[in-house]
Amino acid sequence: MPVDVLGLTYDFWFRLAEADDNLEAGELPTEPDADGLLYYVRFRRAGDTATPTWPDSGGTADIEVAVRAAEALAPSPIRWEPPAQ
Repeated sequence: MPVDVLGLTYDFWFRLAEADDNLEAGELPTEPDADGLLYYVRFRRAGDTATPTWPDSGGTADIEVAVRAAEALAPSPIRWEPPAQ
């Protein structure tokens, strides 16, 4: 099963809740890493760079946490490949 670890420059789930006027009182976006990214796991449409899709996980500022989340959610071992250029 293909899987992507996406790096986004914004908190996807926070922005979605904000757009839907569904934020909790005092809710703030997750802080990105030093490169300004939050990492998400995506199984649906993995590898498809032409069509925007929703991530299948919450965001984390630690790419290793996202990798471990992908491995925990996958039904079989993941063979990781370098990112597409």
